[in-house]
Amino acid sequence: LKSLKALGFLKKKSNSVVVYVEDTSCRQMYISSLNRLLGNKGFIRSINQLGDKNRVIQACQIDQGKSNVRRLYIVDGDFDKPHGKSSPALKNFYQLPVYCFENLL
Repeated sequence: LKSLKALGFLKKKSNSVVVYVEDTSCRQMYISSLNRLLGNKGFIRSINQLGDKNRVIQACQIDQGKSNVRRLYIVDGDFDKPHGKSSPALKNFYQLPVYCFENLL
C-alpha cells in the first residue's frame, strides 16, 4: 500500500487526477465515465484497481499528506447507509451514494 503513492506520481503525466478504486473489473467503464464527468477540465487514461474497499480506505489513510498530485479514492456505497455506517472523513475520499459503480449507469 505504501508504494501506491509512488504509483500515483508515476501516472501523473497520463492522468490529471490519479484514481484508486476497489473494483478489479470494469476498468474501461471507470475511465470512460470519469472522463465524461470531467469534461474538458481533466483526463484519465488509467486507474488503480486495489481489490477491495478496505485496501482503498487504508491507501487513502496513508496518503493524507500534502501532494502536488491530484488523487481520488472511490469506494462503492454497498449497504452502508441503510445499516447506519458512515464513510471515513478522509481527504480525497469519496463513497458512492449507490450500492456499486455499475448502479450509476
